[in-house]
Amino acid sequence: YNNEAFKVYIVLPLVPGFGEGKISSRNLITYYTARTIIRGKNSLWHRLSLKIDDPSQYLSFAGLRTHAELKGRLVTEVVYVHSKILIADDNVVIIGSANLNDRSLKGTRDSEIACYIEDTTFIETNGKNRAGKFALSLRTSLMAEHLGLPLDSPLLLDPSCGEFFHKVWNRIATSNSSIYEKVFKCIPTDAVHDFDQLEAFTKSLPPPLATSNFDEAKRLLLQVQGYLVVFPLLFLCNESINMPHVFTREAYLPLRSFT
Repeated sequence: YNNEAFKVYIVLPLVPGFGEGKISSRNLITYYTARTIIRGKNSLWHRLSLKIDDPSQYLSFAGLRTHAELKGRLVTEVVYVHSKILIADDNVVIIGSANLNDRSLKGTRDSEIACYIEDTTFIETNGKNRAGKFALSLRTSLMAEHLGLPLDSPLLLDPSCGEFFHKVWNRIATSNSSIYEKVFKCIPTDAVHDFDQLEAFTKSLPPPLATSNFDEAKRLLLQVQGYLVVFPLLFLCNESINMPHVFTREAYLPLRSFT
């Protein structure tokens, strides 16, 4: 708010975790996730924008993706983020079952459980910051894996500084996302705002490098660091996908089931 060194790193699933054929459920969860983060006057982004000029200077939304060579073909898949973990100020950790939604947090619906851990042993990190031993070890191990960095990298010691936020976290996420889009034409993507664009995107030329230029695709994938990618906040932003088709079972469920 006053240019303090404050950063929030949010890692969430790139797509909802429903099986094949559950398109209506995926659409609904995608819609309500976007409405929570960035769409509408009650979204987190809009409410922050009333107080600060650019929330992206403080907030980062990311997902996880991986790739492999399978029977001579290059393939990619999202890494589904199912963990519910909050780490605050390298001091407090909450690990539990609750999602950030009404079902989990209202107290009258789903039953949840959580473990609250507050450090009592502290260490100096970079000469100016004091961090809880457990919270620091958990955060750095997760960030190191996401970013493809050594666990003892000094870059991980101060996530509140702008250099780490922009030049490490956001840079790697943006670079990885760009590579995956060139190699695989991944969905979801910020390049697709409606269903017409989605159809055009999947059919557009040139084809993804994974099928058109195997050697170049492999060369680019060697540049991927860790698993971090940008969460596509603008995916299907011009579509109203909150109403399931009348012939799907989701049409007969109360909408609060998805919130």
